[in-house]
Amino acid sequence: MYKNHKCIECGYCCYTAASFPISKADIKRSPEIEKYSIEGEVWYDPETKEMIICPFYSEESCLIYDKRPQVCRDYPRSREQALFTECKGVVSVETESSGNIKDFIKAK
Repeated sequence: MYKNHKCIECGYCCYTAASFPISKADIKRSPEIEKYSIEGEVWYDPETKEMIICPFYSEESCLIYDKRPQVCRDYPRSREQALFTECKGVVSVETESSGNIKDFIKAK
């Protein structure tokens, strides 16, 4: 998470289909994620091999929050990444207001 902002845990990044790398440490911390990986990347359906939304996101919460992959813990790493991925769940620490990241970038 980049300086002066925090995640409001809206889940937008969880229910938006995307592929990203996982590490051996991620699999060790949460072995259940391995079945959703292909060549070190997640999230893929184990049967169809098609990209899917995170299978551990349920009813606006993460079922493996304490064991989630590092990339989930670090997202977004910058304003640019948040803008590029259209992050909707970032809050400005200074204003405590939430909304689309484009609004925060304009304000800075």
